[in-house]
Amino acid sequence: MQTKWRALIISALVGTIALVGMTGCQPNRSPKNDHLVTIGSNLEMTGSNASFGTSTVNAMQMAIDEVNSADGILGKQIQLIALDNRSDVAGSSDAMFKLLDAGVVGIIGPDTSSNVIAVAPMVAENKIPLISPKATHPAVTIDPATGKVREYVFRATFIDSYQGHIAAEFAYGDLGARKAAILVDNASEYAIGLADFFTKSFTAAGGTVIAKEAYLQKDVDFKVTLTKLKAQHPDVLFVPGYYQEVGMIVRQAREIGWNVPIVGGDGWDSDKLVEIAGAKNLNNTYYTNHYSPNDTDPVLQQFITRYELLQHRIPTRCSGTMRHDSCLKPSGRRSRPIRIRFNRN
Repeated sequence: MQTKWRALIISALVGTIALVGMTGCQPNRSPKNDHLVTIGSNLEMTGSNASFGTSTVNAMQMAIDEVNSADGILGKQIQLIALDNRSDVAGSSDAMFKLLDAGVVGIIGPDTSSNVIAVAPMVAENKIPLISPKATHPAVTIDPATGKVREYVFRATFIDSYQGHIAAEFAYGDLGARKAAILVDNASEYAIGLADFFTKSFTAAGGTVIAKEAYLQKDVDFKVTLTKLKAQHPDVLFVPGYYQEVGMIVRQAREIGWNVPIVGGDGWDSDKLVEIAGAKNLNNTYYTNHYSPNDTDPVLQQFITRYELLQHRIPTRCSGTMRHDSCLKPSGRRSRPIRIRFNRN
């Protein structure tokens, strides 16, 4: 697979939820342990985006172990309650109810935009901060109904307006594409939003989107749609979906003899992509992302070395590194959770 890492690494990750010394419990929530700071994770560990959960939980636990071995936060040990949201909205809501009932003081995840948007009102009502390492849709942090910033929801990543612009700039400038086709997951707010931002930037650059087709998550047969798009003779195909369907789309495109450049977003980011698509079929494909294991940054390489030593594999996706940096860090003695007020997108 050819990859192009251009201006896609965030200059600074949101490194703090910083929840210290909670006093009192909210009604109907489990009592706290004064010797523990309990955080929760609400992650896609099974279902269509199951690949997103494993490396992230591993990295979270690494960070927690590091903090705990250094006397924790103000002398308190961090405890993690890790729950699976089954990669869907219903599972995310169910996991959120359980975490709130357990009395967590902060939540990491979900990873996908639709799932974060679904649970955002719950954390606002309970005044519990949530940080997503990977959710990129603007509505993650801005309530579209009011246009106001969500006070308790944060992210450690770029947003789709930026990602879509970079993908369009790459397709137009580097690939020389002037005609684009788009194949979008119509059930995903992430995919729909990213497709829109790509279209705006590609058109502004002078290109034309000549065809757009849709599919639904969990579809498995894309050949009829791909054949229809192929007949339009685009210079590039933009597929802003998740790795499970993207892998099948890429493989089936090559099977019908269509070797067009295919460009996507960070939803492609999984070691399962190669498994599903086939390594040879991924030639002439590109995707925007937050992280590359080939980045020579010494802090990143130190993390990768530690991760590989403990997990016997290299972290393959950004959330592994972002999750590590999103865990709790001390931020002074306070009796209430600290709501991060910087790096808003």
